Amino acid sequence: MTRMYLIAALVLALLAGLGVQTVRLANARTATAKAETALANEKADRAEDVRHAAQAALVQSETYRAEEQRRITAQKALDDDTHTKFAAAQVDAASAAGAAQQLRERIAAVTAAARRAATDSAIAGQRAATTDPIGMLADVLGRCDARAGLLADLADR
Repeated sequence: MTRMYLIAALVLALLAGLGVQTVRLANARTATAKAETALANEKADRAEDVRHAAQAALVQSETYRAEEQRRITAQKALDDDTHTKFAAAQVDAASAAGAAQQLRERIAAVTAAARRAATDSAIAGQRAATTDPIGMLADVLGRCDARAGLLADLADR
């Protein structure tokens, strides 16, 4: 009988040990499941953060691209305007050069006419002093005009 009690006690002890181990195993599984759920939630949060960061980077990239395109368009418009103004300045310079040449020719003609008048008149001796100032004035005006043309050309460049 004691043997029976002993075997029963041993079976009860084994069953109690088995029950304790089962509870410990269930608790471990529950803790593992909670940890896995927390890890999955953390991964989902990180994935959401990465998605938001990627979306923000895309928006910022598009903003930079739009600003770059705006600046390129503005620079092109400025270049076009500059080329248009430069072409107009070249046309004006050519027109001014033509007018200056006509002025030089007119001054030369007036100077020649004044010299001829001075030599043809009866009082050529009295007017001889005035022919040199006319020639000098024509020369000074011609040089001034040439210098102004040179300076204008340099300024245009």
